[in-house]
Amino acid sequence: MSVCRNLLTEEQMEALHHNSYILLVTPTRLSFTKEFKELFYSENQAGANPREILDWHGFDTEALGGHRIHSIGVNIRREYAKYSGLGYLRSSKQPDSESPEARPKTEAEQIRQLQQEGDYLQQEMEFLKNFLDQKY
Repeated sequence: MSVCRNLLTEEQMEALHHNSYILLVTPTRLSFTKEFKELFYSENQAGANPREILDWHGFDTEALGGHRIHSIGVNIRREYAKYSGLGYLRSSKQPDSESPEARPKTEAEQIRQLQQEGDYLQQEMEFLKNFLDQKY
């Protein structure tokens, strides 16, 4: 039995790509910035539902679909619980740095990408420090 997925169209992916809270978008996957995950988590804890939060931050909730919206909330809350906060947030696999999709098109995108990479490395270091502190 095949799984029916709500695949994003090229137009929807392009629109999502322009949202500053998106790291990576494919027809089946969205990766969010740490900033968005923190915003989402705090707004969700304050009582807002995932659809409202996504809508407030410029996402086309109709294009995302109910199942994907539900999953976004579940995954962010799970990540928060697993890492005892949002200090360590993994990002999904990044495209190969030599591929055209991986190369930022503008200076602003290059700066954004470098900031995100720096944040990601800092999160990894914090996670490893916490892990080593707990182990020894």
